[in-house]
Amino acid sequence: EFIPPKPLRPADRMIVDAVNSLKQPFSHAIPNRKAIITTPGLTNSCISTGICTSGCPVGAVYKFSARLLPEIADLDNYELRTDAKVTRVVREPGSERVSGVEYIDTATGERRMLSARFVVLAAGAIETPRILFNSADEADPAGLANRHDRVGQGLQDNPKSVLSTSLLKLWGHKRSYDIGYGDLLILMSRGNLPDGSDFPFIGHAIHGLPDVPHYLSGFAGFPPPVKIRMARMMFHSYVTLGLFCAGEARPENRIRPGSTTDSDGVPQVTIDFTTPPTARLQMDAMLKWGRRILRKASATKIYESIDNNGTGIHYAGTTALSDDPASGVVDSDLRCHGLDNLYVCDGGVIPNLPDKHLTLSIMALSNRLGRHLEERVRSSETMAA
Repeated sequence: EFIPPKPLRPADRMIVDAVNSLKQPFSHAIPNRKAIITTPGLTNSCISTGICTSGCPVGAVYKFSARLLPEIADLDNYELRTDAKVTRVVREPGSERVSGVEYIDTATGERRMLSARFVVLAAGAIETPRILFNSADEADPAGLANRHDRVGQGLQDNPKSVLSTSLLKLWGHKRSYDIGYGDLLILMSRGNLPDGSDFPFIGHAIHGLPDVPHYLSGFAGFPPPVKIRMARMMFHSYVTLGLFCAGEARPENRIRPGSTTDSDGVPQVTIDFTTPPTARLQMDAMLKWGRRILRKASATKIYESIDNNGTGIHYAGTTALSDDPASGVVDSDLRCHGLDNLYVCDGGVIPNLPDKHLTLSIMALSNRLGRHLEERVRSSETMAA
């Protein structure tokens, strides 16, 4: 059941018209629906303060801390331990089971143990491998669940192209519309590579109120009165396109045990990552498409950037799902190969990063894993009875 999106603003309609003018059946600009209460008149209705990742004063956006946590905080079988940094997972001696985790109480510096029937690592595609490496024991000296050297392999992030500009047709316009939640448009298209092949990409168009006018640094040569007038004219004209394509799993891009420790003395990891040649071509192709869109929408000076090295924060692949233990870290139930009760549920289990981020995929996997664990508990109780 989709929540209605916010109404499109003038800048959004200009981008939609620009995409439609390409007359490409594979290019689309559609409203971006989010887990935000857009129905007016409620105590937690969206009041349009801008980019939602900066926080929401009324709780309109769905976040764990604001929506789910209050529902479970008082349950008998729930406890949130703050100031707890997990250092390692502990295996039961001579078995294929883990007994729990060791963690540091960062408030006191004490090391403590937490026993558990099941352990689920959900620390992300970089921190989960670190915990597994630091859980090495006699049976797995290279790290827990790492007998085939798959932990940390296949690190991926989305190649990303970003273009920002001021739309000339909006100069001098005052705002008479709902500012929404920043990125009201999802963009989809295909890019062309020099070898004749193409690839899909996705992104969003962002229009918001800048804390600092986008081109202010370029006004250095103008007298103050001109700067102020120009900034006011351009204030409601800024648009940014963020475009992403699929990642690429390459053996040389990986996480491995490091030689340094963090402030609590826990060994860190080393990250080896170089942008694949194909990714550079893809980012250039996405820039080319983005330029066409912005120019058709009356762009002025366009600022561009490309990156495939962490700025997307869409990490994946380092504890990949695979039926074959030699090819991955977890099985189809997200259970670590060779271990009975250790699971991983974060972006690391996705073996091939798609063009869009993994949030909904991780949520679906966690829901499925919850049902799996519930069934395991019920089955064991039935056998015991």
